[in-house]
Amino acid sequence: MIGLSLTLVFLPFMVQATTTFSTGSPYPKNADMSETLSIPDASALIVTVSGKITSGDVMTITDSNGNQVGKFGQGETINLAFVVEGSSIDVRFISDHYDYYTERGVTVAIASIPLPFMAPTTVLSTGNPYPKNANISGTLSILDASALIVTVSGKITSGDVITITDSNGNQVGKFGQGEIINLAFVVEGSSIGVRFISDNYDYYTERGVTVAIASIQVPFMAPTTVLNTGRPYPPNANINGTLSIPDASALVVTVSGKITSGDVITITDSNGNQVGKFGPSKTINLTFVVEGSSIDVRFISDHYDYYTERGVTVAIVAYVPLPSQRVPVQQEKSVDCNETSEPISLNYGEFVTNCSIDPAVDLDTFSFVASAEDKIRIIVSAPFKHRLEILGPTYTRIENTSNSIVEKSLTLAGTYTVILSNSSTNQTGEYTLSLNKIPPVLSPPNISYNSPVADVISPAADIDFFTFDGKENTAIRIVSASIATIKSEFNSRLEIWDPEGTLIEDTKASIVDKYLALSGTYLIGISTSDAKGSGAFKIDIQCFKPNCQGVFNPPSITYNSPVSNAIDWKGEMDVFSFQGSTGTLIRLFALAPIEGLEPRLELFAPDGTLIEDTTSFPLDVSLTASGNYILTLSDSGANAIGDYQLSLHCLTANCSGVLNTPTIAYNSPVSEEIKLDGMDVFTFQGSAGSLIRISVVATSKKLEPRLSPIFYAAI
Repeated sequence: MIGLSLTLVFLPFMVQATTTFSTGSPYPKNADMSETLSIPDASALIVTVSGKITSGDVMTITDSNGNQVGKFGQGETINLAFVVEGSSIDVRFISDHYDYYTERGVTVAIASIPLPFMAPTTVLSTGNPYPKNANISGTLSILDASALIVTVSGKITSGDVITITDSNGNQVGKFGQGEIINLAFVVEGSSIGVRFISDNYDYYTERGVTVAIASIQVPFMAPTTVLNTGRPYPPNANINGTLSIPDASALVVTVSGKITSGDVITITDSNGNQVGKFGPSKTINLTFVVEGSSIDVRFISDHYDYYTERGVTVAIVAYVPLPSQRVPVQQEKSVDCNETSEPISLNYGEFVTNCSIDPAVDLDTFSFVASAEDKIRIIVSAPFKHRLEILGPTYTRIENTSNSIVEKSLTLAGTYTVILSNSSTNQTGEYTLSLNKIPPVLSPPNISYNSPVADVISPAADIDFFTFDGKENTAIRIVSASIATIKSEFNSRLEIWDPEGTLIEDTKASIVDKYLALSGTYLIGISTSDAKGSGAFKIDIQCFKPNCQGVFNPPSITYNSPVSNAIDWKGEMDVFSFQGSTGTLIRLFALAPIEGLEPRLELFAPDGTLIEDTTSFPLDVSLTASGNYILTLSDSGANAIGDYQLSLHCLTANCSGVLNTPTIAYNSPVSEEIKLDGMDVFTFQGSAGSLIRISVVATSKKLEPRLSPIFYAAI
């Protein structure tokens, strides 16, 4: 009698770095959305809330103990970061039955604070409402902290002021003059000094400010680094600052706020190249990517201070992919709108910034030079119903439409004119517009098989192009999906052109299988399908059918040697190969230790034929050919990430030399253990006519043994 002692071993789950909740923009009326955001094992979270909630709608945030830590609503524009202890928060958003405003939407994002985190957070509050003639001073400190995250939130009425200084007495913040404050920034050292002074007026009851600090570790990668002009910013201002995140290879830059006429803000990268310029009289809400670890910001205002609602915030976060990712980060080419120099000249591959229709009867004109037979695409992203007109070199109108995406095949060479206006002449607003030649004239980055790359669609009119090298009679799979570290909020469009420039795919699908008919360089385009939204994405190309040798050599797996790996991003597909022989019966296990990921396994024969596509395991397959087999493993819905284990076993026939299974003897019990994806294989010598009994006993209550006896005569 044989007894097997078996133990089940669970493997660790791969922690997702950032979790995000979005209501969508615009969010729907009568909405009731709830979600839990969590980062396993985090001791504290940085919570960022940004966007706009219209009157009558409300968002609440509670910590893991059910305590309310944030509530937002009543026509509020939000840009706030604060610290919550624990590894999770619950978010609930409720909207009423009105949908008057299209510019509404809120995003809540969390990131874990690097350990060690020194709790609790230290707070100074003025009270709400704070008293008149107040003079409140305090020092906030966390012993042994090397750097602090400082959060300032609330409302200060005109004539009152709060100042913040670091441990060296340097002023790091000053707020006042009827200002609503929602700001988080980093200060080196273990303490700050806070002083608040109010005048002798108390007209407004909704006034009060809270300053909070939390400790972070140094060296640290600040989750957000910010430069703020103050609101309202002063006349004759000349504000300069460098925003940097050490070791970052690229930055996501967000510029938000309002600049009045005569004032300007410029942004340059670490090489001194201007990557952004904003003003005058612009309300700004733009995100773009800059290569390098730093940017320089300069803000200049004139001597007028007519408007109190003026102020700009520039924030950066590190664009840091997983180590296996290669990040091309395409530098987008922008052209600043200047209505005094219309028509504004555009080149292929450029988009416009700081453009607006204001007043409602306004129209903006652009020009570009084209060759005969050029095919162009113009994308317009606008909050109002627009009218787009295109005039040919002879000033004949060749297009008059309200479509957001316009494609035209041009018949004449020369200078074309583009006119953008509000179709009903009763709406105003900012917009973006891009011009591209399809296929493009630029030289996009080349991506390799099984080497996922990340990039960002921003603004909504952006198109990102990539190339890859393909071989004829090869089957490939292209996957594009959002990535966890940066929130993506757009409906994607994927296009593929063959080496001759023929469009062979145009789809909204995130997974595309193609059989390549030609050898050469293929082109991929990623854009929004509806000219709305922006965000980060990742794209990967896999080769898993004939002619992949020399193109991509997937790692080999061997019999009875389990592999532990992970699907790191939604849509990722891992590829493996193994050598199989005709007549061999094999067994495959693919299991995820944590709920969420549902492994999908595809098996391709040596000739490229798909012979299995399943989510059910274990999987037994009888091989009908000898040669190199290909396995692909992905999430069945392309919408989950997590760890998995994969194992391959040889059961019968042609296993000699492939797997040396241990031999067991009669009346000699064997003790072994089973991992989550494991299977143990044994052999024994038997004689014809013998009656045997096999007994399996599990020593772990969690294990339910499965015995699969396969008898065959050894010759």
